[in-house]
Amino acid sequence: MTTLNRRQFLQTSLAYGLTWPYLSALAAEPNRFTLPAEYAKHHSTWMAHGVQPRFWPKEFVPPIRNNLVLIAQTIAKYEPVSLLIRPNEQERIQEFYGNSVTYVPHPLDNLWIRDSSPSLLINAAGQLQAIDAHFKGWDQPEAYKHDSQLAKFMAQQLQAELLEADFELDGSNLEVDGAGTAILTESSVYYQGRNSDLAKAQLEARLQRLMGIQKVIWLPGNPTGNLAERRTDYYARFVQVGKVLVSHEPNPDFQEHALTLRHQDILNQATDANGKRLEVIVLNKPKGARVEFISSNFASSYLGFYVCNKAVLMQEFGDVLTDNAARRALQTAYPEHKIELLNIDALASGGASIHSVTRQQPSL
Repeated sequence: MTTLNRRQFLQTSLAYGLTWPYLSALAAEPNRFTLPAEYAKHHSTWMAHGVQPRFWPKEFVPPIRNNLVLIAQTIAKYEPVSLLIRPNEQERIQEFYGNSVTYVPHPLDNLWIRDSSPSLLINAAGQLQAIDAHFKGWDQPEAYKHDSQLAKFMAQQLQAELLEADFELDGSNLEVDGAGTAILTESSVYYQGRNSDLAKAQLEARLQRLMGIQKVIWLPGNPTGNLAERRTDYYARFVQVGKVLVSHEPNPDFQEHALTLRHQDILNQATDANGKRLEVIVLNKPKGARVEFISSNFASSYLGFYVCNKAVLMQEFGDVLTDNAARRALQTAYPEHKIELLNIDALASGGASIHSVTRQQPSL
């Protein structure tokens, strides 16, 4: 693993878009590991071809596979993709992905790699550290015996030190700006008694110790909602330090209308780790969607995008007005990136997004 001196690290990392508060903290404490934002420079992206008909009808499995292939091949235009596959399936799966990815065999239960993989931290010496936040699935932990081991396996693959968190946290619920600020939803952190022995202040202290997070902004989320409606990445995403996109349900007849207004109010009043007020950009959810894959779990938020090197992969739902508004917002946030609009309705029908089936590996 290449080791940079402090000056080289700062010069290179600034060029790659890492934020100054993040860099200055690392420079002061070269052995300190901190969690970069998704929009910092990537080494590669990880995905998992672990389709399992638990969240979807069996007839949806082929189109879900096609959605995964589309996402992987689009990312591969901009950075390498490491694809976790079940052992002995490479020959069959290679028919779909071809040579666009690197295949990594490992037993899999499903495709939720944002939640099942470790958070990857970096320090000023150019070293990686992985945090195992104890993914156990949701209401059926026994169905995730393989995915619960992914953090350990990926840390070994990356030759990264693995630390076990003293709490449980799904990766899709941890939204960070790379400068010490995080957004979390209560509905995911405390889902079905999870972390019930920890007050918010205790969890915040542990996040600070493990990941360098100095400030947590709490959103309520939807504790009675489906999988997507409990997660931070369904409601709010940082696009820069101090700038956050927030989802809005414009229909007052829907339960989510009041909840998204509450989220906006919290974020408008919040300050980040540097004590600065956030710039909040509201994105309306689509008024409708294509009917082929509509279900009660359909995740229609535009915040399921994924930022890779020089591109942003964004879901489009067939509502021209809101699709274009979301595209413009992301293009403004990332003027040097290409916005790739993808139809992944099959994945969305089970509550998934582009974001939930990807995991960035930060560049060294």
